[in-house]
Amino acid sequence: MSTNQQSLLTRRHIRTKVMQLLFANSEGEQANVVKAKSLLEDSLAGIYDYYLLQMSLLVAIHKKASRQLQFYEQKHILQEREHKLCEDLVNNQILIHLVKNELVESEMSNKYIDLWKNHPEYVDLVFKSIWTDDFFNESLSSKKMEFEDDRVLVVSLFKNVIAPNEKLHDFLCDYKLTWDVDIPVVNTLFLKRLAKAKLPLAEDYFMVDLFNDSEDEKYAIDLLTKTILNGSAYQEEVAEKTENWDQERIAQLDMILLRMAICEFKEFPQLPFKVTINEYIELAKEFSTPKSSTFINGILDKIVKEYMSSNNLNKIGRGLL
Repeated sequence: MSTNQQSLLTRRHIRTKVMQLLFANSEGEQANVVKAKSLLEDSLAGIYDYYLLQMSLLVAIHKKASRQLQFYEQKHILQEREHKLCEDLVNNQILIHLVKNELVESEMSNKYIDLWKNHPEYVDLVFKSIWTDDFFNESLSSKKMEFEDDRVLVVSLFKNVIAPNEKLHDFLCDYKLTWDVDIPVVNTLFLKRLAKAKLPLAEDYFMVDLFNDSEDEKYAIDLLTKTILNGSAYQEEVAEKTENWDQERIAQLDMILLRMAICEFKEFPQLPFKVTINEYIELAKEFSTPKSSTFINGILDKIVKEYMSSNNLNKIGRGLL
């Protein structure tokens, strides 16, 4: 864990990634466990890659501004507004920290961060978008560029120019399909890091861990593998609670969410029933049909009541109901 105690993955996002993989791996047979585990590990690692990619984009923008500034000066072109902006980007203390930070550079080079070199058109796209952003049009000229101004500048650059850029978003989602649900999570965390930056910036300030701790990593793998291995048994348990339902008409994603929830009930004694139920209700609201959350809440409530009546709680510690 880095000294900043930051991690990219929450339990909610882990559940989402497992849900996606189970949906793609709909057969759910035991023979698929090894492959599914490998796919999950790759999908989770890709979140860290995307985080590094966002840092590398800021580095690429800094380098683009530096080249543009040199061009203005060499050609003796007087573009006061453009010249001022390029100067402010080049001299921005947060961007300089990312450009010159050996730890950041090592992490980026250890992954694959040649994407912007291979696709410079997207760096150009973002750079051109800067000129139309209201923040730069209205506020930049009055800035003295103290560190607070540097921070405001970079936050606005990321929040108002990079994050909402639809063409950039589409390109990244096409580049790696699993990033579609990762982008909002990573962007939010990265924006928070930018907004909280203050001097002196530690070398590892922007370094984060993928998991909060080893327990979260184990939770991700166990939730996937145990849901797959016990999928048939969990599905039978759902069928017992939905006797009046046509099993063929239960949404595939709803069945996956129910199986995952039952897995948590049975295999994760440290997780309260209420936490599990609430989490899967929220996932149903976000990813499934309009009526799915109510359906899932009702089924899981029946299952928990049955566990309680039969004293089959499988929970440890106080307050875990």
